[in-house]
Amino acid sequence: MVRPLILAAGLLLWSASHAQDGAGALRFATAVGTSDLGTAFNAQLGRAFTSGYLPGQWRWEAQLATFGGEDVATFSNTGRRSAWAAGASALPQLPLGHALTAYGKLGLNYLVSEITSAGQTNATGSVRPGVGAGLRWQATPRFGVRVEYQSIGGTVGDLTTFGAEVPL
Repeated sequence: MVRPLILAAGLLLWSASHAQDGAGALRFATAVGTSDLGTAFNAQLGRAFTSGYLPGQWRWEAQLATFGGEDVATFSNTGRRSAWAAGASALPQLPLGHALTAYGKLGLNYLVSEITSAGQTNATGSVRPGVGAGLRWQATPRFGVRVEYQSIGGTVGDLTTFGAEVPL
């Protein structure tokens, strides 16, 4: 479990170190919502870019998401099932007006699912594709609001979130 957290921290630090070499300002977003396991939290770090190979406006984001937890019954015990993911995504954007933007989301995530029962934790992790879509409203130059749906493979990987975004 420690290695994926180190990987996620490294990905976020790499993102921050490369923030000044491109088309957009580094932006931080945080959100809360629902998932297959309960209350979800999501933190994202990313920026806009343009590509000579791809048309339109794009963003990339590194993210860390928790999917909450739920109580489950095992053979003779009760336990708790939870999950989290760390990953990176490319987001094609479609401006809908002066301050409203629709976007898609396509990326790879390391998804970890855990079951804790009788004081023991059994965790499994794997790399999973992630797809999603969202809307972002830039209320002011320093504050945006976003709503997003995302599916990160597997039975615990769906989340719908509402959050805020600010430039760093």
